Amino acid sequence: MDFFKIAFRYINSNKWFLVALFVIHAFYFSVALKYQDIYTLDSDEYTQTAVNLIDHGVFYNYFWEQEHRPEYYTLRPPLYGIFILVVKQICDSDLFVIFVQNILSIFSFIFFVELFRSKGISEALKVVSILALLFFPTQMIMANSIMSDQLLQIFLILALANLIWYVDSRKSHYLLWYNIMLILAVYTKPVLMYFWIPNLFFCLYLYFQDRQKLIFISALLFPLAIYIWCARNEAQTGLFHFSSIKTQNILDLNAGAVLLLEEGEDRTKEIKDSILQKAERIEMYKERVEYIHSESMKIIRGNLVLYLYAHAKGMVNFMLAAGRTDMVDFFPDKPNEEISLIREFEKGGFAGILYYFTQVNLFLIVFMFSIVLWNILMLVGFLTFSFNPNFSLVVRLFVFVLISYICFVCGPGGYARLKMCIMPLMLLNLPYLFRRLKEFG
Repeated sequence: MDFFKIAFRYINSNKWFLVALFVIHAFYFSVALKYQDIYTLDSDEYTQTAVNLIDHGVFYNYFWEQEHRPEYYTLRPPLYGIFILVVKQICDSDLFVIFVQNILSIFSFIFFVELFRSKGISEALKVVSILALLFFPTQMIMANSIMSDQLLQIFLILALANLIWYVDSRKSHYLLWYNIMLILAVYTKPVLMYFWIPNLFFCLYLYFQDRQKLIFISALLFPLAIYIWCARNEAQTGLFHFSSIKTQNILDLNAGAVLLLEEGEDRTKEIKDSILQKAERIEMYKERVEYIHSESMKIIRGNLVLYLYAHAKGMVNFMLAAGRTDMVDFFPDKPNEEISLIREFEKGGFAGILYYFTQVNLFLIVFMFSIVLWNILMLVGFLTFSFNPNFSLVVRLFVFVLISYICFVCGPGGYARLKMCIMPLMLLNLPYLFRRLKEFG
């Protein structure tokens, strides 16, 4: 009975926030139901992982009936495939997977806001969270796509929660759970595969502050988990590595970014195809990967200044991009979706800008600029987070390092969708920033 009383009081005190969360999620889910365009180019790799686990007991990330390729044994970490498998035991439908992801998205924002009730900023976080859902549509699009980003977001929020609970209580078991959450995160999406390095130094810093043995032991769990999956992949392919996505990215995104700037689109495709064709003639997978890495690094080292420019541009795009492509894919009947302001400016300067404004729906223009302005606001919030006295140095350090790390490793391929996993963390400073601006005003 007490549980229902508490639940009723909670719902009553958070009524507007819960209603807003439900309405926004219901809208995007209804769009997903209408178009059923919930798949990206990567979705098959996740769904087939679940199928192959059931049918063959093997983590293989593509269609089993087609020619088996070593990279598909290691392309995607296992956890999201397991998530799909478990959810489909209840209802064998990809739309049901999307429904569950919407529930998880709602939960993540409720939990995120409640986490900071003791800090006195939860009411302000409710407002900025709803604004983020309105003006960072990538959050809702990814929650309604067969992609691992929603699961990754939850694990990172839970990692932050355990770190905060450790700071408040100095109980070392919270740091154990913090590292377990990071392990679950990297087993969901390989973007965190190198985060074990800064995290190890971070945990050692905490260990030398408190000298609790469990802190030192838990610091080793993350690199150990990376090693175990790399060893598994070596047994499958002959190459010790965490994910074959690294090989794909170093040619397509890293070396490819240099080639696009230097050679143009057609010539870039020719060079990349040539490298891949030569690689296919190499029988051993390990040597094939080493060849692709070697050729890609030659391109990068030979044009280092161009690469640094492409990398910096990708990081700026990561922080500021509106996610136009994601919206085009999710809302297939949106008019004139193929027109990009940046692309039109690059082609025709101010004439291109004029063409853009005469061709694109006015509401879409206003909405896209609102998204960019919101992204700028989140970026300013992140850059000033270090000055926020509401959080301990430990929490500020973790948030700063994590966001900086993800922004950096995404490099030239810094698409808006990659920011979803750390987007809630970028909201933390906005209540403090708004209050300071109000004081100055």
